[in-house]
Amino acid sequence: MPGHASEAPYLWKWQPLLDGLLKASETIGIEQAERRAIRLVSPHLPIKSTSHTLQVTFSIVNPGEVARAHRHNMAAIRFVVQGRGAYTAVDGEKFFMEEGDLILTPNWTWHDHHNESQDPIIWLDGLDGPLIQSFNVLFFEDAEFPEQPITRQTGESLSRMGFARPVKTELSHSRGVPFRYAWKDTHAALRAMGDGDRDPYDGRLLRYINPVTGGYTYPTMSCEVQLFKGKESTKTHRHTSTAIYHVVSRPGPDPSWRGLLGVAAG
Repeated sequence: MPGHASEAPYLWKWQPLLDGLLKASETIGIEQAERRAIRLVSPHLPIKSTSHTLQVTFSIVNPGEVARAHRHNMAAIRFVVQGRGAYTAVDGEKFFMEEGDLILTPNWTWHDHHNESQDPIIWLDGLDGPLIQSFNVLFFEDAEFPEQPITRQTGESLSRMGFARPVKTELSHSRGVPFRYAWKDTHAALRAMGDGDRDPYDGRLLRYINPVTGGYTYPTMSCEVQLFKGKESTKTHRHTSTAIYHVVSRPGPDPSWRGLLGVAAG
């Protein structure tokens, strides 16, 4: 029913989230929890979730820590908010993490997180957990060892599935592939968009496509990034998918723009 309270919008401010993350990093050891994270919970929902279909949390890993390996049949994304010098290992490949990078962890892929830098690293986790749970088919498995073996060269996924796509694709590729979208490439693509590329409803918008199929990021989630210049506004529109936005600001040469990372699921 349109306008139902459970569908009401909500805004989470960044500073209280950051304060909570930093406090958690000082008081909760990584060995005490599977992941040290703060979940965004909508006060309008009957379940403790961000939306009916999407769950968003913010995770923090301190210098020298390893968030142990596990896997689940939830698809997940990692958008790096703060820090560098860490990496996420997904199915035997290291995906290094720098601010603005988007890293994919498809469902049922082993993954663990390592911080080899001198500072904490913080990222946004987006998962289709509520959707999977609604089907009562949620599975989770711990790895035998805290760290999975690295069996692929760093950057191998880009060479295999990015610029040089395999002629023959596997059926499993349709569920998403382990991949890193570097911010420097995303930023350059956004800045290259002219006024003619601007959509009246979404502004300058790019979609993080599945590099093998060319389709949506995941079957259950579409990750998109939008650019808005100072004092820019768009026309009103609506859709049947849930949308969650994380605001990203990058001063750069032109401080008059802001980026929005949008994550949507049907």
